[in-house]
Parts: sequence; C-alpha cells; structure tokens
Amino acid sequence: MMITQQQFLGRSSKRFTAITSAAAAMPTALLLAVAMLVSMSSMAAPLPSGAPPRLTCFYMHPRATPAAGTTFKGEVKGCQWATHNMLKSAVLSQIAAVGAVMDERVTPFSNCTEDSAVKSTTNFCWAFNSSAEGAKLQEWAVNLVTKLRLEAIGFETKYKCSPWLIDNRMDVIFGGYGVYPDIPPGDINADANKDAPPEMSNIECTPDLSRLNYPKSTCNTTMRNTQFGVQSWVYTYPGRKPTTTLYCFAVEVLNATDPTSPCGRTDTLFKAEIWGDDKQRQKLKGIAIQPVGAKNFTYRSPSWGAPGDQTIKVSQLNWTPQQANGSKICLELDSTTDIDSFCLFGHKTCWINFFDESLACCPLYPSTTVDKLSEDLASAGDFTEEDAKLLVQMIDVEKAFAKLDSQAKAQSTFMATASKCFDLNLWVFRLVGCVDTSKLAVSLKAYVKIPLLGSKLMGSCTVSLSSGPGCLLGYPKVASIRLYFKGRSLMMEASFLGKSTSFTVFTL
Repeated sequence: MMITQQQFLGRSSKRFTAITSAAAAMPTALLLAVAMLVSMSSMAAPLPSGAPPRLTCFYMHPRATPAAGTTFKGEVKGCQWATHNMLKSAVLSQIAAVGAVMDERVTPFSNCTEDSAVKSTTNFCWAFNSSAEGAKLQEWAVNLVTKLRLEAIGFETKYKCSPWLIDNRMDVIFGGYGVYPDIPPGDINADANKDAPPEMSNIECTPDLSRLNYPKSTCNTTMRNTQFGVQSWVYTYPGRKPTTTLYCFAVEVLNATDPTSPCGRTDTLFKAEIWGDDKQRQKLKGIAIQPVGAKNFTYRSPSWGAPGDQTIKVSQLNWTPQQANGSKICLELDSTTDIDSFCLFGHKTCWINFFDESLACCPLYPSTTVDKLSEDLASAGDFTEEDAKLLVQMIDVEKAFAKLDSQAKAQSTFMATASKCFDLNLWVFRLVGCVDTSKLAVSLKAYVKIPLLGSKLMGSCTVSLSSGPGCLLGYPKVASIRLYFKGRSLMMEASFLGKSTSFTVFTL
C-alpha cells in the first residue's frame, strides 16, 4: 500500500490541522519522502485503518540575543552537518536502544532546503507506531535538550563558544511536525527553554577571547563598534590556477551598537587585517577583493605585517557602506594548505578585523569555512539498519570478513594504474568515485550487496588529506565502513558486529 500526496494531505484534516497545514507548505519532494512506505513486515500491532502518520520532530534553532545585532543566517551544508551529526544519530540510536517501534510507513526525513537553512531551523522527523512508543524516550529527551543546548553552542570547548554562534542561544525542542516556532505536541515533548535548570537556561555563546592572541595592535576590537562586519561563513571559489583556492569573507553592514560614538559614526571601511600563519607565507599566493558593483575580482600581491605579528594586511580599501555591504575579501591559498591550518584559531575559522581611518576602531569577527565544516558529511543512502542486520547474517560472514584485507590489496594494484576515477569491488562493498588531485580529495559513493535484496547505496561523502576522522557510513554496532586518509593513502575501516579491520584502498 502506498500513501499518495493527496491522501496524506486529505486524511482526517480536522483532527490533524497542524500537520496538514504545515505539510502544504513543504516542497513536493519532501512530501513524497514523508509519505514513502517501507516494504518490510512489522512485529508491532497494525495502526488503525486510515490513521495518518504520527509525526514527531527534533528541532534546533539559534536564537540571537540583543548583543548579536542580527539574526543568525544558516547555510544548507551547515544544516546537513547538524542534522547528520547531532539530530539523526542521537534519535535513531536511542530508538534502537529502548526498542521503540516506529511507523514503517514513514521514512525519517529532514528539511535542509535553502529556505529552512537561511531561517536557521534544523529538524529531523519520524513517526512512532503509537504514543506509548514515544513515551519510552520522554525522559531521555528532556535530558538531551538540556545537554545539547550547551554542546551545540560549543560551551564545552576551550573557547566556550562555536565562533559562528557568537551572541546566540540554542533552542532545542522535541514536538510534533510544524513550522518553527509554532510546534504542536508530538509523541515526545521536551523544550530546553522550559526543561533546563535555571542556571543553564540563559547561557549564550560568548567566546573566551583571553585565549585569542590577536590582533597585535591596541585598537578597539569590540564587535559592532562600527557598522562594518562579516557573515558567519567563508565561501570557497576556484583560484587563478588549478592548484589554488579562494577563501572569501563576505562583508556586511550592521547596526553599530552606539551609532553616536566615535567608532559608531565611522562611514568608511579603511582597511582589513586577517590572522594568519607567518610560517605559511609562501602558501598565500594572492589577495582578491571585489567591492559591490565590481564585475570581477581584483588581485593583489600578499602583504604581511612584521614577522611574528601573524597578520595579513588588506590596505587602502576605502569602501563606503554601499560598496562594502556584500563585498568579498579573499585569500588565495595553495592547495597544500587550507583555512584550517593556515588560520591559527582552529574550528576551520579565520578572524578578520575592519579598521576605520583613525585606526582606533577595529571590530574583530570570526568566519568559518562552511565547505570545510561539512566536508566529511556522509549523505545517507537507502541502506537501512534492517539491511545491516541481514548482511551480518550471511553464511560464513566471519570467514569472508577475514579475507577482506588481502582482497583489498589486489584492488590497490589496479588503482595504481587506473585513471582519476575508479569503480572498485571490495568483497561485498563497491566504491565508485573520482580523485581531485588539486585538492588531494576523493569524492565517492559506497554500495553494499545484500543477500536477496541486491545492491544498496550506503551513502556518499568527500574525504581529503586534511579531513581528520573521515566519514562514517552504515550502522557502527551492526555493519559500517569508515573512509579516511592516513598520509596519502585512502583507508577503509570495515566493522561487523563490533569487530573491525582497516586496510589501504589506494594511495595518491
């Protein structure tokens, strides 16, 4: 039986007004995803005939404090990263842990469209078979929203704040399907604003700048003391050569905290300075600027401060607010480095400050490379946990698993003489993708062969030499693979029922 879009919107409209009115505004593709049926049998009692799905959702939303001056603007890749790493993994693992029965007519889904991302609402939705199933997670959910409110803003890091969320609080909510902030009740209901202890309910993202050894100048670095600021995200563009990449700050005009103060009256962005690694001077190939109204980038030779100042200078801008609002200031970096190693803060973040003509006012802002933030985000495929359980029930699975290492070495020989794109069969796995030699990165899709069901897509991801732990596909407690780089070798770690082995797929 397949629930059509019309049936989903039409059933019991009076009883489920909140769900259907919200669903009417959803993109068609998302509606079809909500309505999708999973063609597998269930041990749970069947739902009443004609009953629509009982949608429950998990929401996260940064809420700007007055000090922020502007609302947080999200980005699709950041939304996908948060959904995968915070919402989806937490919910599905807990559902499995307590044995809650889900409504198999609904495939869990998230909404990371451009519109929802810009509005900064991240959600993940699913359906339980009954309210009693949802109740199994109620206590856990209350504890989670309290904990995640702090984790999500980076409160537990050494800086006490993730730089892209400065002066924001994080709303963390379980409820029914709705459009934030109008969330109807669901089969789980928890709200950090109501359930967190009083001493935790008002904590906001405020960085410990005492750990920030920048800038060397003695100007006033207070954010928003002038009207010139920067967006939260650094964006990447191709450089002038195949071996270079542009990392661009997006300048914006804000409301100064005190427009009548000497800094607040500033109406010229005189120059900018960026915190960078003196030891990597040779890897900065150029500086590109593009004020509003300019059709193309203008390139300059790199300009540095005195040795030890760790300062890149972008002088003689002299932009008006009209020229500055939406302009770009970019670092052209060699492919042997990236923003995470070139800038000295970590968190894939650079700090930039903007000077007025007196050089007394220089508000300092962080900006994070969203492409790097989500670089190892694994896009989900159609490989389910039930598929993983079926896979590990294969006859002689342990003996076959033990042979995996030797088979992979044979494939490595094949790869050494192959083109930049590859299609490798490794036991029950198949890896299909291409190598970007300029960025020393691999983009691939991973498939797995399931007895009786055929090939299933585990997911896709991009892994680079600087990408840390790599990407994880599958279900770690049952069957999964992790792809990562060790030196210049692409490694694959396969795990079955708690046992794992790693081997080299190929070497760049």
